[in-house]
Amino acid sequence: FCLPLGALLLSNRLALRWPRFHRILGRSYAVVLLFGMVPSGTYLSLFAKGGFATGSGFLLSGLFAAGCTVLGVKSATQGRVTRHREWMWRAYGQLASAITFRIVHLALQFTDMPYDTLYLVSLWTSVLGNAVIVEVIIYYLSRSSAQPASDWRAHHKGVSPWE
Repeated sequence: FCLPLGALLLSNRLALRWPRFHRILGRSYAVVLLFGMVPSGTYLSLFAKGGFATGSGFLLSGLFAAGCTVLGVKSATQGRVTRHREWMWRAYGQLASAITFRIVHLALQFTDMPYDTLYLVSLWTSVLGNAVIVEVIIYYLSRSSAQPASDWRAHHKGVSPWE
C-alpha cells in the first residue's frame, strides 16, 4: 500500500493540482506507515535472520521512515513545503529499501559469499544505499527546480497548497 501510494504522493503535479486529494492520501499513508508498518516491522525485526546485526538494520530503517514521516507531516502543517518534500523523500527511500534489498540479495546470490554474510550485506547496502541515493535526489531536485516549492506561497499569493 505505502510503496505505490508514496510514489504517487511524491508527484508535485498531484500536490499542486489536487491539494485536498494529496492531503487525504498523505494522511492515509502516514496512518498506515506509523500505526501498521512500523509497529509490525519493529516486532518482526526482533526475529530477523542473522540476529542483532540484521534485526537492528530493519529496526533502524523502520524508525527512520517513521521519524521522517512525522517530520514531513509537521513541515506540511507549518507550510514548509520544501522541507516536507525532503522528509517524505527520505521516508519513501527507506520504504523502497525493501525492493533494493531484494535486488541486491538476488545479485549477491551469484557470488561465493556465505548466505548469512550475503543477507547482512544486502540489508545494510539497501538501508544505507537508499539513504545516500535519496540525499543525492534531494540535492539535485533543489538545484534543478525551475520554481522551488519554498516559493509556492509567493507565487500563489499566500495560499497554502495544503488548504
